[in-house]
Amino acid sequence: MENTKIIEIDDMGDVKKFRIRLFDVLEGLDFLDEAVGRISGKEKVTIKPFLSTLVKLAVPLDTSGTMPLLGEERFLTLQEASVLVKNPLTLIELGFRILEFQKVFIQSSPHFQGLIRTLEEKLNIKISD
Repeated sequence: MENTKIIEIDDMGDVKKFRIRLFDVLEGLDFLDEAVGRISGKEKVTIKPFLSTLVKLAVPLDTSGTMPLLGEERFLTLQEASVLVKNPLTLIELGFRILEFQKVFIQSSPHFQGLIRTLEEKLNIKISD
């Protein structure tokens, strides 16, 4: 199983490259706790807390896709992303791509495969296979 991969996202004609990684165990548990709490709770569901957690799994790279723009082992924050990208939908796209990469955990566990359907219903979205 690959733990990292490089992705490209078009940001209004400017291709941005990111190295994304999987959650470690505690990050994954924290993300699920927050997601379940927000989705099942009565508070308004907003995208920023989810994106804030997800973009930390991304390292912006130079145009060659080899050198980190923020220095070695530095991850992206929402504040840095707001300077790095032009289109807010680019940041949402990055979040979806990172979340999609995390599906390897669910796909390898039959007990949690139903979670995808539950999330799709609660968020009214289709999560690709």
